[in-house]
Amino acid sequence: MTCGHCAGAAKKAIHCADSQATVAVDLASNTGSIVTSAVAAEISKSVGSAGDPNKAV
Repeated sequence: MTCGHCAGAAKKAIHCADSQATVAVDLASNTGSIVTSAVAAEISKSVGSAGDPNKAV
C-alpha cells in the first residue's frame, strides 16, 4: 500500500471478510496489521481481489 486510497480499499476488503476486524496501516513502511477471527488465506484473498498484492507473515 502506497497511498491512502490503497489503504482504504484494503481495509474495506478486510471488513468484507470480517466486519469485526481491527486494521492498522503504516504507509511509511508499506505494512499493515490485522486482528481478525477469519482465516489468513481468506483475508489475503479479499485484499488481493481489491488489487493489493500481499502476504501473511
